[in-house]
Amino acid sequence: MSGTPDSGRVTVKQSPGRSISLCIGMRFATRQDATLHIKDFALVQGKQILLNLKLTGGTANVYVCSSKTKCSFEVRVLRSKSTLASDYFVSSFRAEHNGCSGFAKATAIQIASMSNIKLKARVLTAACYPNMLAQNKLNPFSASSVSPVLLVFILICFAISPY
Repeated sequence: MSGTPDSGRVTVKQSPGRSISLCIGMRFATRQDATLHIKDFALVQGKQILLNLKLTGGTANVYVCSSKTKCSFEVRVLRSKSTLASDYFVSSFRAEHNGCSGFAKATAIQIASMSNIKLKARVLTAACYPNMLAQNKLNPFSASSVSPVLLVFILICFAISPY
């Protein structure tokens, strides 16, 4: 991660030659566009975000990390009050995940938008397998609790992934 929120911009490297940024003043046409961008930003960090309904209301939308423990990640997006513009913009953010126990969990839209099959396999493997282990849904010593289709899918992901 390069940059700091103090500078108003943070860039996270996705892969060689590709990165995703978040900066104060960044504009989006719709709230859905803002949500997708912030979710992509968090996914590259290896985390998942959600809209905090307790802090969201009126023109403010507050996104936080989905970590079960208290995490410092927060992005505040406001709807423009200007009559000339009906867009959304990032008013403030904290990109660090201090005290975070969260993990990546890609959405179907994020997976579908990935063009590279190996990248999809890595994201699915990185997101699904540790998630299932953390929730005790997958015992590495007993495959009886896992559906055969899911087990084959996980094995295929590991076979495709270069890591």
